[in-house]
Amino acid sequence: MQNILITGITKGLGFQLAQNSLQRGYNVTGISRNKSSINTSNIVCDLGDLKNLKYILGNEPNLKKDFDTIILNAGTLGDIKNAREVSNQELLQSLNVNFFANKLIIDHFLKNTNLTKRFIFISSGASTKGYTGWLSYCCSKSISDSLIRVYAKEHIKHIFISISPGAINTSMQKLIQTTDINQFPDMKKFIELNETGGLRSPKEASIKIIDHIEKVSYRDSGMFLKI
Repeated sequence: MQNILITGITKGLGFQLAQNSLQRGYNVTGISRNKSSINTSNIVCDLGDLKNLKYILGNEPNLKKDFDTIILNAGTLGDIKNAREVSNQELLQSLNVNFFANKLIIDHFLKNTNLTKRFIFISSGASTKGYTGWLSYCCSKSISDSLIRVYAKEHIKHIFISISPGAINTSMQKLIQTTDINQFPDMKKFIELNETGGLRSPKEASIKIIDHIEKVSYRDSGMFLKI
């Protein structure tokens, strides 16, 4: 049985990734800001609190096991506002969750075990395209994709992959649906997807993601996969 670590398993895509992994017989451990209803090992930690995350990585008994796969799913959209209105502190808050926490987790397991084969980052199309109102999200996703590419080159005995699952019907989308498209015209795309049933369900996305993870090989390391 494989051990899998997934961040952000309380709801949405992370919840479904954990559920789908359990159904396939994997031993799942989660790290999330709140306690999950899933019957699995769930470590409560705000990934934006990097000092506490570092302590938990070094001291939590449930993280002493060897993980075959680590799925870096947790993320925050941040406030939807014009780029010039985003303060450095607001940007840093998003970077802490969407980037620095991922680096801390990767570095910890690279240092303490050679058995973690796959590091999977749940990315977004926003990492390669600018969206009005999404400075924090676009920047933090983009820099994490770069992190994955560099680590893939430097650690060839491991697999590093970014996966973009497309637009998913999650709580993040609920925030987007209330946005003023006159002020943030790029949000119109997502509002129309919601109205036409074009948003993928978290369950469907999780199945496709796990299917891809099970198939990736070392030659895929460093890739950005759209599914």
